[in-house]
Amino acid sequence: MSYQVSLEDQAVRVTVQGHLYVEDAADLKGLLFEHIDEGRCNFIFDFNKLDYIDSAGLGLLISIQKRVVPMGGKVLALGAHGIVREIFELTRLDRIFFPR
Repeated sequence: MSYQVSLEDQAVRVTVQGHLYVEDAADLKGLLFEHIDEGRCNFIFDFNKLDYIDSAGLGLLISIQKRVVPMGGKVLALGAHGIVREIFELTRLDRIFFPR
């Protein structure tokens, strides 16, 4: 997996490529929590090039969501397709993270 984190206006944009597994989620979580500690509370995950996400990857999004909602923030997942989209739909997390 590879990822890129950038700042866009008031949001932290996280572009993820490949497979998001437990090892990667732990590293990414620490980095993103630093942004939250600095007061950033809006996150956009770009999953256009993500091929697979496991439960730890989903847990990462949930952890961030739990921290930023009380701050008035939100977490969005964009571009999920194929098996990644199916995983979100099966867990019903699409209702939380996909824009409407």
